[in-house]
This record gives sequence, C-alpha cells and structure tokens, in this order.
Amino acid sequence: KQWYQRRVHGVHSLSLEMLRHYFDNNAHQNNGIPVVNHNCLSEQYVLPNAPSTGMNISFKTTAMNAVDHILSHMDDENFGVKGSPPLEKVVHAIHMLEVWNSAREEYKKLLENPPKDNVCSCVKNDTLTGVGETIEQLAIQICHPEAVRQTKDQKKRSIEDSTLSAQQNPTATSTSYVST
Repeated sequence: KQWYQRRVHGVHSLSLEMLRHYFDNNAHQNNGIPVVNHNCLSEQYVLPNAPSTGMNISFKTTAMNAVDHILSHMDDENFGVKGSPPLEKVVHAIHMLEVWNSAREEYKKLLENPPKDNVCSCVKNDTLTGVGETIEQLAIQICHPEAVRQTKDQKKRSIEDSTLSAQQNPTATSTSYVST
C-alpha cells in the first residue's frame, strides 16, 4: 500500500475520544483529521475533523467502550459499515484500537525525534497526497456498498462480454503479426 492509503486506514474511523486517548489529551474539535462520516444517511461522506461521538466512557478499557458504542447503534444499519452485522462492526472497532495503539508508539517516536525542517509542507496537503480522494472512495465503500458491488458486477459483466465476444469471433480481436 502507498503511505497515504495506510494513513487513511489509520484515521478513517477515528473519533475525538480516541484521538485524545491515543495521541493528544488536548486535541481540539477542529483537529483537521478527515474521517468517514458514520452516519451513512448524510450527504457528507467525509467529515473534515475527527468528531466527538458522544461515546459513553464508562468502562476501564477502550475495547469495552468501543463495544458499548457499537452495540448502542446495533439496530441502525446506516451506522458505520452500512448493512454489516453488529459482530463485524465490533471486530472492526477492536481492530482499529489495535491500529491506533501501534500508531501511538510510532507517534511517540516522532515526538521524541521530530523530522527536520526540510520536510515538504505538501505532506499535509490531502489533495496532493491522495488522502482526500482515497478517504472519499473508502467512505463510498463503507456507506454505499451496493454501489461498489454494482460497479464490480458491471466490470465483471463487461469482461465476460468481451471474452465471450472474442470466443465467438476470434479473428475480430486477434492481431496478426505475419506480413502478407
């Protein structure tokens, strides 16, 4: 994967609560971290900031708080990965906790030994880096899986149609390299 794809994977479902827990206790609501909107009914697929989810932080571990948060939305098929069963959503949430825990260790290393001044400011430009487009595509996959399936089915049918056509009329698509 490209680095920006890993970045999108790492932040796509980040909440302000998890941002504060794993990375910065004082993170602001205007944190500049684009995330997929968990409300799949919204026309805004990507939020410009990791939002507060209003997650009830009543358990001692992030895993239990994440499970509680997912299960409190288990009857809403438009929450999170649209149409996914609650168990899949729970597993995804716990997977992301592991990702953030690993990322926190790398983040600490960056804080201890920050990059030199010669790092291009373009790294923070989500349009230039591909982050903006990649997170938008991921949001569509999450909130509109039927569109992604339809697109894949259309591509498959197109390939099948061209293969069938080539089989039925092999001379129409073959190229001869023998000069006459």
